Amino acid sequence: MHPQERHSQPPAHVMPRRLAIVLLALGAALVAFSVVWLVAVSPSYRLLRPDYHRSEMLQGTFSDLDSASGTFAEWTVTVHREWQAEGATDRALALYEATSATVPEGAAPFAFPDTASHLNVDRKTGAYLSTLYGGRRGNFSPPPGLKPGDSFTLWVQAVLWAVPVRYEGAVSVNGVVALLFRGEALDLPLDREPSGIIQHGADVMVELQVEPRTGYVVSRAEHITLKVMDGKVPVRTQSVTDLRFSEDEVARQARLARGERLRVALLGTFMPWALLGLGALLSVEGLFLLLVASWRRRAARSI
Repeated sequence: MHPQERHSQPPAHVMPRRLAIVLLALGAALVAFSVVWLVAVSPSYRLLRPDYHRSEMLQGTFSDLDSASGTFAEWTVTVHREWQAEGATDRALALYEATSATVPEGAAPFAFPDTASHLNVDRKTGAYLSTLYGGRRGNFSPPPGLKPGDSFTLWVQAVLWAVPVRYEGAVSVNGVVALLFRGEALDLPLDREPSGIIQHGADVMVELQVEPRTGYVVSRAEHITLKVMDGKVPVRTQSVTDLRFSEDEVARQARLARGERLRVALLGTFMPWALLGLGALLSVEGLFLLLVASWRRRAARSI
């Protein structure tokens, strides 16, 4: 090789040094981006989504006492519930809630009136914000991030009471590892005379199977007994409602829960940590190339 051509090429240590600077800059940028993501963005994936939209369908029976004959008439019933986000802040989620029921002709439609409500709930806990929406207490839905041993209070609109539900164990539902919660409340007063005498009461039993990371309910069952009361003493049963998710509804909710869990895991956990690891790896590689370039430069000067 001609001496002039040899001197026109950059020294052997220059290229590794340039590549090292590029890798260090890229690695530092990825690390900084990942840290910001973990601190500012990832926590939002542990909250109710600002575009929250859920629906569920329960099927079952409604039995009502015929006071004339003293016997119960039973009907099948299907209840649809839907929640749609109307707006969100860092803390609160505004929801539109609609409930409707399908009952056979001749049944008791007054037992399942169509309702629509505007709600405000806490995005972290799923609890009603009493300062913004009076009358309801507890949670409209299980909160995201549940763990074994947790408990919460679930609002049951049919009786206008909040029922404590407690962790009962873990179950597998259509490929979803869910936490089982059960709640029971007996002789809940539904109304009072001016004298304070209770005229009607209710027994409520609820069972939820919840995907813990997202708070999605993959299976729900409700058993509500309305009773005529004399003070605190039950006199007779007036009606019994038994509702639950069908197998098709359980499969649908489990599919939605798997999809939401994957989204939360991917964007809330995996992606920022993967980018952080990649940034650290590029930074280490850049430092290594800087050391190689420095060693080659010293070796070239010693010749």
